[in-house]
Amino acid sequence: MRAWLCVLLAASAAGCSASAGLPPADGARALELVRRQVDFGPRVPGTAAHDSCGAWIAARLRAAGARRVREQSFADSVPGWGAVRLTNLAASFGPDRPEGGARGGALLLAAHWDSRPWCDRDPDPGMRGRPLPGANDGGSGVAVLLLLAEAFGRRPPARRVDLLFLDGEDLGTLAHLDGFFRGARHLAADPPRARAELGLSPEYHLGVLLDMVGGRGASFPREPNSVLRAPAAVAEVWETARRLHEGAFVDDVGPSVQDDHLALNDAGIPTVDVIDLSYPEWHTSRDTPAALDPAGMAACFRVLAELAYRR
Repeated sequence: MRAWLCVLLAASAAGCSASAGLPPADGARALELVRRQVDFGPRVPGTAAHDSCGAWIAARLRAAGARRVREQSFADSVPGWGAVRLTNLAASFGPDRPEGGARGGALLLAAHWDSRPWCDRDPDPGMRGRPLPGANDGGSGVAVLLLLAEAFGRRPPARRVDLLFLDGEDLGTLAHLDGFFRGARHLAADPPRARAELGLSPEYHLGVLLDMVGGRGASFPREPNSVLRAPAAVAEVWETARRLHEGAFVDDVGPSVQDDHLALNDAGIPTVDVIDLSYPEWHTSRDTPAALDPAGMAACFRVLAELAYRR
């Protein structure tokens, strides 16, 4: 890895040496993948922009050389929203069997790909009824997964890695909390059937959910629900980040988060949430690519690549 790239991605020289042999973390490429999603328009379920972006994600996964790409479409009735059709997407890389690497077990990497129908936290009341651009909230996690897919296509990971793109994460409100996490809840409602439909592994060593990982100065403390539900997975992810000298992964406990990882844990997948809640543009019309910095996405890429390629 060239020195200028390490500086660009906010990695120390020690971090570069620790990552020797891993694919380079191209933060500029991740930011471009965010822009491509935002260019479709808000990816609100039931819109043409949503469907076009979903087809684009699936096409990119196939182009990357995934062993399989599966789509799980289902009709849902969302409290406070109404009838809608949602689609979870999954792709598999590496060995077909769950085993792989010294630690064994498959790895699940997830993000939500839909965007919120409202900018309900916008400082301008006139903007609050408009749909969210979703650059960080949705777009950044998807960009990291697509960047990993490209790397896995060039060099298969040491263990089986499944990438999961969840739909319907952000349709809830304070009045209708059940509107959140619809895709993940659909998976958790009948895990064996849902895993078979998506071609997912029957078992996982651990799972990592990425949500809002592209903000300026992003930091990722240990999320309390993750610590409670998947303590060994949290320990492994943050220890990996420490060995790679990834300072964005803060060795402190942050605020509790309700997110897709709760349903994934309910489905028997020990999943941690990597999330930056300090993002000031959260749920506002300013959640655009202009508000992002590639460093956080690059840090997530390096940690997840280390988990995927380490034997």
